[in-house]
Amino acid sequence: MPFFDNQGVKIYYEIEGNGPDLILIHGFAASIETNWRNPKLVDLLKNENRLILMDCRGHGKSDKPTDPDEYGAKMLDDVRGLMEHLAVERANFFGYSMGSRLALNLLILEPERVNSAILSCYVLPPKDGPQSAFSGKSVIEAFRAERMWRLFISSSEGISWPARVLSSVGKC
Repeated sequence: MPFFDNQGVKIYYEIEGNGPDLILIHGFAASIETNWRNPKLVDLLKNENRLILMDCRGHGKSDKPTDPDEYGAKMLDDVRGLMEHLAVERANFFGYSMGSRLALNLLILEPERVNSAILSCYVLPPKDGPQSAFSGKSVIEAFRAERMWRLFISSSEGISWPARVLSSVGKC
């Protein structure tokens, strides 16, 4: 079973398929199995993409630190760390719920790492909420950016989204 170590926390990941890199980040209280395999999304996407699936810390087969300080921004460090571990400079992202928040934070902080992103079941962070590095206003401003619209509208960055997947993304 493949793991990589991020400052003493083992993060489980899987790679499947061929094509452009697509990093799938699951939602809260989920895992690779519950978010991506059970609903057959891996089967839909693996023929046209190299899927990089990770169990976020505290989930699935990854370590589950008991210290609350080991979560939050460190979860974004896990995504960066996995990319570095696999020598992936840029990727497409598919985030679900919590995973979409992580993908959006990476897009805002390091847009050079992101080719495209699907933010499924994304909810704006609460005003002045402690769990988000960004206010709802900053997220809205990011969506207004010309580059962001190009990322969401264009599929020219080398990713193909099957119609069945796209039609199910909006159903939370």
